[in-house]
Order: sequence, then structure tokens, then C-alpha cells
Amino acid sequence: MLRFSKRFMSVLLCVVLLFTTASLAFAAEDGRKVVDSGFCGAQGDNLKWTLYKDGELIISGEGEMDWYYPWSDNKKAPWNSYFEDIYIITVEEGVTGIGNYAFVSDYLTEYCKIKLPRTLQFVEGSFFHSIEMSRVPGQHLVYCYAGRREDWANVRQKMCNIKIDHSVPGTQCTIEYTGEQSLSSPESKYSKLYFNGEEPDAFCELIKDKELGLDYVAHYYSPDIRAEKILWYRIHNGKDKIIAQMNVGEYDIKEFFATTYQSGQYYLRADVVDLKGNVLASSEQVLIADVPEFGERVKLMFSDIKLLIGEFIYVLWILVGLPIFGAFALPIIELLDLFGYKF
Repeated sequence: MLRFSKRFMSVLLCVVLLFTTASLAFAAEDGRKVVDSGFCGAQGDNLKWTLYKDGELIISGEGEMDWYYPWSDNKKAPWNSYFEDIYIITVEEGVTGIGNYAFVSDYLTEYCKIKLPRTLQFVEGSFFHSIEMSRVPGQHLVYCYAGRREDWANVRQKMCNIKIDHSVPGTQCTIEYTGEQSLSSPESKYSKLYFNGEEPDAFCELIKDKELGLDYVAHYYSPDIRAEKILWYRIHNGKDKIIAQMNVGEYDIKEFFATTYQSGQYYLRADVVDLKGNVLASSEQVLIADVPEFGERVKLMFSDIKLLIGEFIYVLWILVGLPIFGAFALPIIELLDLFGYKF
């Protein structure tokens, strides 16, 4: 009986160690916690995807990626439900092709960096344009290509034509290639392609956005720590005052007014902060108003009144004096012209 108990305990201990080892393996070799993983290759298991707790999605292996369609229930990317948790996408060396709509979501995404390998030969679909359509407004998206600029000229784009086929049971989409065209570097204000694996430091800048009809938009990039809020400051007489704050990743665009009621210069600045309120990047100050002293404002007011009265006399003289006095009224009009009064 004692010998049986020892054998039972030995077997039980082996089972416990086995499960412990498996759970430790799920935590990854570098100690990072794995959220989920699976295969995403065109041949099935030739490529593997791994999503880590810190927000990095890694595609590894050899060969081409499978194609996806985010608006189809049967062909969504396997990481589709994790898009809001992804912050950085790394496509490792060995991957030769990126699948259609692989990194495109049907809602806003917050990832700020996509690392592309030197082994990349093609991408399917309108890679950059499609990704830009689902981007959070204001956040800069960095494409870090490991190769040189001249190497990028050899990377092709396969334009895809997605067809919805309802006649075949269980089939949502079919795909056919309609042609290839050379990729060009994205030059939009919210994204840029970098070469030799380079990327910019964290930054925040205020830019005018005519498309949105806004005076300024906070354009920012934070590669290592996820941004949480954008704080807007009005600066007057050397004093900072928070006048608005925005949560990063929200659908709506918040508009606000920086009131200027006292004399002096008014500036605008934006800070990008993390969850704990630490400043990740700050924009430069932008002059938005220069309000004169009270005396100067009074002078300007009387000057405007004087100009208004002069304009009234000018118009009245043209409508009344010119028809009555004819040519005798012209010298008065010329004199008023010299003082800047014109109809």
C-alpha cells in the first residue's frame, strides 16, 4: 500500500510539472505574456501569429500570409477581435507576402507602428490606403521597412478584386488578382514610410486640418508607451491653463474655443500623456492671438468708427452729390479716394 502511494504521488507530481511547464511556455521565452496565437499562412502553418500582452502582434515564419476580408464572417483575420489591444505590428524576416486586408479593421485602430521585413516581396490590396481608413485621427502611423529605399522599389502591390459569392454554400468571398502595380511611399500627414528600420522619436505637433475644418489638430506619435489623453493648454503671460482634454481613440472629434479676453499674446500647446499622466511628448507653442492694450483697442475702435463715417459720406456723395453737381463733385470724390474711402 505504501509502495502504491509513492507511485501515485510520483505520477501526480509528473502531471503537475507537465502542466506547469506548459503554462510557463505560454508565457513566452522572453518572459512576455502571450494573449493568443495561431497560424496565418497561405499554406496554413507556414506563418504563425502571436499577440503579446504589451500590445505587439508578431507575424513569423517563411512565405506568404493568407488573405482576409474584415466585413466577412468567414474570412476575418484571426486577430480581428484583438484590434483594440494591438499597438505595434511586427512582420519578421522570412515573410514574403502580406495578405489582403490583414491589418484593416471595421472600426478604429490604435496601432502606431508596422515593422516590415527586408524579405517582403509583395502586399495584397491597397495596403496603405485601407489601413489609413481605420486609423484614429491625429495619431501618426510609422511603417518601418528594414531594407533600403531602392529595395522598396522592388516590393509589389497586388490589387485584389473581392467578390461576394452567395451561390456557393459556405462561401462568402472569392479572390482574383486583376493586376500588379508598384508601391509608393505613403506621404499623408498621418503616416510615413521609413527605411533601414529607422523610426522617429515620440513627438506631438499642432497642424492645420482643412479637411476637418479645424484650426489645429494634435498630430502625435508615441512608439513605446500607449498614449491615453491629449491635454490642450492656453498660455497667457507665461501661465499655462488646461482648456480641454481628449481621450485617445475616441470616434468623435471634440471642438473647443481658446478664449482671449485680456490684452497680451495667447499661445496654444498640446501634451500627449499616458495612463498615469506622464507627458510622453509636447508640441511647440503656437501663437493664436495678440490682443492689444485697452488704450490701443479704444483707438482702433474710434478708427473703425471714423472709417465707417467716411465710407458713409463717400457713398452718399456718389449717390446724391454726383447726380446733382455732376463734374463739380469729382474733386471731392478724388479727395476721399486719397484718404482711402472707396465704394
